[in-house]
Amino acid sequence: MENYNVSGVVILCQPSDVKRIQEAAETLEGVESHFCDENGKIVVTLETNSIDNEIKMIKQLESIPGVISAQMVYSYHSDELEALRENISDSKAVLDFLNNENIKAQDIVYRGDAQKMLDKVLKEK
Repeated sequence: MENYNVSGVVILCQPSDVKRIQEAAETLEGVESHFCDENGKIVVTLETNSIDNEIKMIKQLESIPGVISAQMVYSYHSDELEALRENISDSKAVLDFLNNENIKAQDIVYRGDAQKMLDKVLKEK
């Protein structure tokens, strides 16, 4: 399987700069614009072959004159997903947790880091 990364990025700028920055962003290889508004928000996706290139591309977006910020709001890494799938499929503890009828949804406490919770469950297997 080919390694690839897809990320969603929100670019903030002055309203007067939206079209110019949107056009400049789309000149970067792997960048596609999906939305912009009159308030200075632009939504783009990045497609790269590595996390390093993903970070470089975000820095390129940030360096476009007039960009106030370029923040990643979503990221998918094919190699990380495959590793997680293997860990999950190897872990009976995760399945037991997900299938435990004694755990009520309202009793599950989410503390903002699903990866830490998953790591904890996997260590208990």
